[in-house]
Amino acid sequence: MLTHMREEKLSFPALIPKVWVVDCQFVGAGDKALIYLGRYMYRGVIREKDILSCHDGKVTYRYQDSKTKRYQTKTVSGADFFMAGITTCFA
Repeated sequence: MLTHMREEKLSFPALIPKVWVVDCQFVGAGDKALIYLGRYMYRGVIREKDILSCHDGKVTYRYQDSKTKRYQTKTVSGADFFMAGITTCFA
């Protein structure tokens, strides 16, 4: 994640730790985790009810096109969905 943030030339919080300790545990396919994280990361951008599906590592969501005011759907990888949320949080 940090590498991607550097590649995108995103700024880091001033107090970011030099060493991270991560405790990862397998919890299944991750569909529920994506929805849970999406609830916080896309607050004001994508509502939870607009996340339509999480299957095979892909997230499908709907959004309202700002020009046409019509709803559109988009499917992206879970990683891209997550990174877009991170970018939104730090923007």
